[in-house]
Amino acid sequence: MEQRRYNQRFLDAASDNTLPEVSSKTMIEKHASKIYTHTVFDEFLEQVQAAPCSCAVRGFSEQENVDIIGVEDAYKQRRIFQVAHNNESLETTCTCKMFEMKGILCKQIIWIISGK
Repeated sequence: MEQRRYNQRFLDAASDNTLPEVSSKTMIEKHASKIYTHTVFDEFLEQVQAAPCSCAVRGFSEQENVDIIGVEDAYKQRRIFQVAHNNESLETTCTCKMFEMKGILCKQIIWIISGK
């Protein structure tokens, strides 16, 4: 038990005092490296790396200054998720609800905001 506590304190100190390695130097990765722990940042990078391979825009509409984009995810049986981007508040949400559940941006949102 003491070893687990020591390991947890060690990992906490590493997350508090260092930033994760950023691979592509994009603004979104730089920002994420500052707000996420190393472990969560690794999960975020998986989404970043999967976005160009699995996402494709399959529809677009606008309602009251909110862009609604249909994003097809090839990794999820070609399911289409709706990404809503509010042009005034810049808030972006996705019907997959990954951000609401895990606090990590999903690949669909990353795909849309990287192309905006």
